[in-house]
Amino acid sequence: MLDEPRSTAVITGAAGGIGSALARSFAEKGTQVVLADLDEVSLEQVATHLSDQGARVLAVPTDVTAPGSVERLAERTMSHFGGLDVVCNNAGIVISGMTWSVTPGEWQRIMSVNFMGVVNGIRSFVPILRARNRGHVVNTASMAGVTCGPGMAPYAASKHAVVAVSECLYKELLAERSAVRVSILCPGMVETLMPARALSSVDPAHGDGASAALVDKAVRAVSPGAIAPERVADCVQDAIRTGRLWVFTHPERVAAITERARDMVEGRNPGASYV
Repeated sequence: MLDEPRSTAVITGAAGGIGSALARSFAEKGTQVVLADLDEVSLEQVATHLSDQGARVLAVPTDVTAPGSVERLAERTMSHFGGLDVVCNNAGIVISGMTWSVTPGEWQRIMSVNFMGVVNGIRSFVPILRARNRGHVVNTASMAGVTCGPGMAPYAASKHAVVAVSECLYKELLAERSAVRVSILCPGMVETLMPARALSSVDPAHGDGASAALVDKAVRAVSPGAIAPERVADCVQDAIRTGRLWVFTHPERVAAITERARDMVEGRNPGASYV
C-alpha cells in the first residue's frame, strides 16, 4: 500500500516526538505526508525539513479536540493530495497525579486530547477509508493503556479508552469485511519530552508531595529501557505492512500485561506496580 506511488499518510501530533518520527519514516518511503499539530511553529519546522529533503508535505494546524478542526484536516488532505492511505491518530498529552487530586479541568483536558482526539480522527477519516475499501488506521495508546500504576490515573484512563475504541473499531471493520486495517500503538518509554512533562504536570498544591514522588518513581522504573522515536516508527511500519493490530515497542514489558490478566482471571489483588 505505502509502496504505491502517491500514497498519503496523515499524522496528528506531528510537530515532535513519535509524530515527527512517523512523518520522517513515511516521507523516506516516498509517501506524501500531511502533518497536523496545534504547535504551528514546530509544525512548520518539521514540514520545512521534510520539504528540503524532497518530500511532498502539507502542514495543517489542527486542534484534535475540535471535531470541526479535524474535519477541515480531512478536507484539506483530500483536496490537496486527492487520496488517503494511512491516518495516525497520534496527538497526546500527559497529566499525572493522585486520582483524588486531579482537577475536573485536568480530567477533561486529557480526555479531550488523548481520547476524543482519536475519536475525532476516526469520525473524519474512517469513512473516507471505508469508501475506498483500503487503508490503515494507527491509534497511539501506550503501555499505560494496558497496564496501571499509581500516580498516572489520568493518562492511563485516557489510553485505556483509546485501546477500547480501537479494538472495537477493528472488530467493526472485520465484521463488515472491510479491507481497512487498524493498529493500536502501545509504546513503552520513548526518548521524548513526555517523561519530563509527566513530572511537571503534578501540582504540589494538590497534595503532600506524594504524587510527585510516585510519578518520579514510575518514570525512573521504566526509563532505562527508553528507545528513540525512530524505533517506534519502524514498529508502526512493520505493523502496517503485516496488518497487525497490537504494536508493542518493548517486548520485555508484555509480561506485565500477562501478569495483570492473570490477576483478573484468578481474582487476585495486584501490587502497587509501576509498570
